[in-house]
Parts: sequence; structure tokens; C-alpha cells
Amino acid sequence: MCGIAGFIQSQRSNININYNVVASEMARAIQHRGPDNKGVWFDNVLKVAMAYQRLAVLDLTENGNQPMKSQSGRWIIVYNGEIYNHLQLRKDLVDAGFKVAWKGFSDTETLLACIDFWGIEKSLSKITGMFAFAIWDNKNKKLYLARDRFGEKPLYYGLINNHFVFASEIKSFKNFPGFKKKIDSESLHDYFSLNVVPNHRCIYKGIFKLPAGTFLQVHSGLIENQNFQPKEYWSIKKLITSHEDNQTLPSEYEINKTTEKLIEKQVLLDFPV
Repeated sequence: MCGIAGFIQSQRSNININYNVVASEMARAIQHRGPDNKGVWFDNVLKVAMAYQRLAVLDLTENGNQPMKSQSGRWIIVYNGEIYNHLQLRKDLVDAGFKVAWKGFSDTETLLACIDFWGIEKSLSKITGMFAFAIWDNKNKKLYLARDRFGEKPLYYGLINNHFVFASEIKSFKNFPGFKKKIDSESLHDYFSLNVVPNHRCIYKGIFKLPAGTFLQVHSGLIENQNFQPKEYWSIKKLITSHEDNQTLPSEYEINKTTEKLIEKQVLLDFPV
């Protein structure tokens, strides 16, 4: 399952914060998501920290531990999920001329290599799986959050005392200094009406869910001046609309056969005979 958490502090903030301790405490709140290993990466100068709780699945060795740094040293990632086509992506990277000295067999390392070579948006268009990740760009001093196409893996974000915070579960924010558990009245109304808090909102005021099929870019520096607007990289509505425009909607039989083949393909990727 795995769990991720972290934050960026505004350059204007004069709050004295221990990056290692606070990030560790945020991760400790969700340690049930990943009991096999834990890790923290932080930069006191850039005022950024990321923490991780690991449930080892694909690569059980320390080569799969996180936070993980890319081969170039540009990117640092904390990641929850599984990239189903990561072995094919490794082949595609080599075929494209990217020279990779693989250290292990984890899909985390594959995801990092993809982003190192293709960048964020192109990599998101290529990967198939369920995931939520935060990745720091050392070159441009930016943090990216991303969530899979159907939102299978959770990811929350928001502002607390001029800190941009993120985590796999909202309980991590309770371990962040100064967090106030203010209930969002609109979300509360939706919860009692629909038995769920829909869309991007969250039960706590100022905390949001990253929508499925989107990624979010956060610049280090003046956090409070930024407009956090997730960018869509995939949409089932747009996919259906494009088929309707081209009048190429398949028959029910074709849909069933294609679905069957896709399921068989993914099962074989995960559990090769």
C-alpha cells in the first residue's frame, strides 16, 4: 500500500521547524500503510521535506527504499502504487537511447527513470497503473504531485501556516504544527446528504483531494502567493467524446473482447507464467 507525506515552507515564514522530525511524524501517522521501511529526505535551504512508509512488493531489497533519487540526481520521489507496465517501460527507455544503470527491480526506479528522460507529462501519458506520488525537481526547485487516472490511490494537499502540505491520508496533517481541525461546512453538508465528500473537497477546511488523472505543480518560495490549480493529463469524458466525434464507438462485443484482452495482459504483466 505505502504512504507518503511532506511539505514546503514559505520563504517568508519565520516558524522554526525541524524538517526531519515533522516529516517523520507525518509519516508515522500512516505507518500502517507501510511497515517494511521508512525514510525522510529534506533540504533546509529550500525548506522542503518528504517522508515515506514502505510496503515492499516488487523489489524486497533496500534498492526499493524511498525517498529515491534519480540517476541524474535531479529528481527525488516518494511514491505509493504500482506501475503495471514498468518492465515494458524499461525496455522502451533503452530502445529510446536512455542509458540506465539499474540498481534494482522496483517500479519506483522505473518511474524515476521515465521522468528523468521524458519529463512529468509525457511519463504520465505512458505509465499504466495505480499511483500517487510526490516528486521534487532539484533543477527547477518545484514539487509535483500526481494521481492515477481513476484515483485508486489517495492524495491530499493544502496550506497550513503558509506551508504547502501533502499526504496519503488526512490524519498526517494532525501531526503538522499549527494544524486546526476546522470542518468545511459545504463538505459536511455533502457528507450527510450523499454519505461521501465528493470531488476535490475534504472534510477539513483548506485541505483538498488531488483529482484523479491530474498533477499539481508547486514552486518553492512564496507558497502563499500561488494558485494551486491541478492540471488534467487524462479524462475519460474527453476519451469518450473523441470517439463520438470520430464516430468510431465500438460495439458491445468489441468492448467486451478488448476488456478481456486488457485484463489478461495486465495479469500476465504482474504474474508472468
